[in-house]
Amino acid sequence: MGQSPTFMLKSQTEEDHEGLDQYFLSAWQGDSISLEYFLKQGMDVGRKNELGSSALKMASDHGHEDCVSILLKHGAGNNMSDVSNSVTAASTRGHASCLKLLLPHVVENRTLKGPLFESCTSGSVDCVRLLVEKGADVNARNNTGQTPLILACFFGHSGCAEYLISKEANLDLTDDRSNTALYYASTRGHIKCVEALVYSGADQTAGSPIPQKCGTADIAEFLQNDRQTVTNFVLK
Repeated sequence: MGQSPTFMLKSQTEEDHEGLDQYFLSAWQGDSISLEYFLKQGMDVGRKNELGSSALKMASDHGHEDCVSILLKHGAGNNMSDVSNSVTAASTRGHASCLKLLLPHVVENRTLKGPLFESCTSGSVDCVRLLVEKGADVNARNNTGQTPLILACFFGHSGCAEYLISKEANLDLTDDRSNTALYYASTRGHIKCVEALVYSGADQTAGSPIPQKCGTADIAEFLQNDRQTVTNFVLK
């Protein structure tokens, strides 16, 4: 037979799996029954482990929607720092269901910048959509000048790129290396991103020159055809 919540409560401060006590282990493993029992018995919902992580962040990091819901019900959403860290964790891992629960507790939209970059890096369209709908800036820049669209195209996440384009992300912004989203999509061989950008009007001449032989043969041919189309239009 498994341990009852009462037994677990008696040893909840004893270190167990990877230094986690039973309370944090419940959040880490997604044991919502034990987690709620601890909270009803007076456990501090904002308590941190020795690494400074809360149960809310752990549950968000591992995609345990039920645990996130329980923790928020018991007041975890009142700590803006915990909410911010948990939003970042859910965005990084692509746990859209957890992110959806957390976002109503976000007070300042400027804190969504980092999570949006993480979602574009991991390729979670659902997380990107939730963050943008909440108010994240589609043209924000990170510390190297990259935009969410540049990151999505760098990693080849065409779904994220298409969504950002539909929300009027600037197609031709450059990062600190003077490279555009189209430059990265082309040189890294992500043809679906290239197509999405070009069909939406991305300027091949913006930023660093795109090598005529780049990425794959299909991409090189596609870009050449687009350049020829633009040239013919101008000549007319």
